[in-house]
Amino acid sequence: MATEGKKMEVLAAVLLLLAVPSKAIWEHSSKTLDGNKESCSKDLIMIRTTEPGKHMMQRFKKIEKERPDADIIFSVDYTSQNKSSMDVASSSANIQELDTIFPNSIYFFHDEDMTEKFPGLKTMRHFQEFGKGLAWGYHFEGFSVVIDKFEKRTGKKFSDYCGLWLVEDDLAFSGKWTEIMDNSIEVDGKRTRADLYALRVEYRPNDVIDNVEWYQIASPSFKERYPRDKRWTLDSYMMYYSSELFEQVNADALEGRHAWSEMNVPTVCAYEKLGNRDCRYKIIDVDWKDNVEYFTPSLDDYNRTLEEIEQRYEEFLNSGVSKLMHPLKN
Repeated sequence: MATEGKKMEVLAAVLLLLAVPSKAIWEHSSKTLDGNKESCSKDLIMIRTTEPGKHMMQRFKKIEKERPDADIIFSVDYTSQNKSSMDVASSSANIQELDTIFPNSIYFFHDEDMTEKFPGLKTMRHFQEFGKGLAWGYHFEGFSVVIDKFEKRTGKKFSDYCGLWLVEDDLAFSGKWTEIMDNSIEVDGKRTRADLYALRVEYRPNDVIDNVEWYQIASPSFKERYPRDKRWTLDSYMMYYSSELFEQVNADALEGRHAWSEMNVPTVCAYEKLGNRDCRYKIIDVDWKDNVEYFTPSLDDYNRTLEEIEQRYEEFLNSGVSKLMHPLKN
């Protein structure tokens, strides 16, 4: 029987193979290799936002233009606004403008929506000291609540979609979104799509788990099923979940298995079966990222201004250079 160390080596090798660029398969005519999903209509794209600026909205329109095969919705967490409810009419002028551009596509949610669906979150770490709601640390559970609201409002079933793309509102891509939204892979000579697609998907050894504060955040049942030596992480600026992976993570969460968002989903994908097959990763090629001064968690890291990053984005856009840039909070 293979040791855990050997299993980690095998999984890492699989990830390396899946990172090889390949042609996109937007027609969605392929089915999963085990035949669980015979067909799917299109992708759903969810953009996380709170106060979108003019340039953000222009970038959202660019996604819509370049992904006409997908439906686009917006999630707005209003927990930090100290309101008991929220709708477009009672929201900011920017949100109201977004609603005129993308009518009936904005979904508001609150910590209470998340704890109602996932009671286990009540005993998890909260983030009030940062002025943040639960979704700041538990992205997936927030996505799940928004998907419920989407299904109720539209009558559509998320299970009919191929999967869900998550995009942060301050992420910009100067190329065509079809270039980077390419989670197509080849398995056993057949074309299909990865279940999870994100930046920097990697196994984390115990010493890393023990020394990163956020990786300590996990419910008892998550720790029991996925011990410290079975933890993976990713960067969540942009992600894709297949509907099958979404269903599996949702089932985990409903059973009280919660963890820091960037550790939760890749760990589930690494160790759970989707139907009768393994979950499949693909890593977004690091070369898509602009250099470290223009792709960073915070503007403070390199003393770059929004204007400098916006100017660089426009230059790349006009010259045909395809790069991811972050953060563009305007």
